[in-house]
Amino acid sequence: MPGLRLLSAATLIALLTACTASNPPRADVDPDAAGAETTEPSPAPEASAPDETGATQAGDNGQGQGAAQQIFYTQAEYEGMTRCVEMADISMHSAIRKRGGMALTDAKNIYRTQPDPEMRMAIVEQVYGDRIQNTWDYTVRHFQRCAITTAQVPQERLQMASYCMQRQMIGDLSYSFKASERPVSDAYAYFANFKSPVVKQIIDAVYATDVSKEEVKAQLWTGCMAPITG
Repeated sequence: MPGLRLLSAATLIALLTACTASNPPRADVDPDAAGAETTEPSPAPEASAPDETGATQAGDNGQGQGAAQQIFYTQAEYEGMTRCVEMADISMHSAIRKRGGMALTDAKNIYRTQPDPEMRMAIVEQVYGDRIQNTWDYTVRHFQRCAITTAQVPQERLQMASYCMQRQMIGDLSYSFKASERPVSDAYAYFANFKSPVVKQIIDAVYATDVSKEEVKAQLWTGCMAPITG
């Protein structure tokens, strides 16, 4: 996917230590809804803000010649968390639909013909039953709870995976703007409260690619996790 970068493990550690999401994107509005860019930002989430200062081009993996690869997750943990990313995605879009006024029945019907519909609709029901103050924060926490209980990754080891998961969230929402034929400036405005350069990099890459939304999301998640999984 043109324009996307991979981070070295060392760079990830430094960025996650230095960056917090004190300036969240406007994640509580539907990118497809008219006037979404004028919605007031939500309270700051606790999740880490993506940042890629000093990242290297994809293919190098940021390790440099002769550098040892740093592994933070096993293959089994990665596969488990990949399933959690999918569940968190359902959570995020259901929260957006709920905030936009869609009825619970209609939100559940979206997943009725998809694989494992009972699981998907159960997530929708949970979202509609929860009191959500910030969609972005809520989605990240859903991912983290799933990673702890399903992938058996302890809380203290989740920060890097949470960072990678948020990259695909940005790609997901950016693709919604593109699919709605809205200008890239609308996507920039939607994420204006994130000052990290990685946000613009992802948006630009999404608008430049011709691959599907699911491929974009998979590449953003896998490309970030691959160098730290083994």
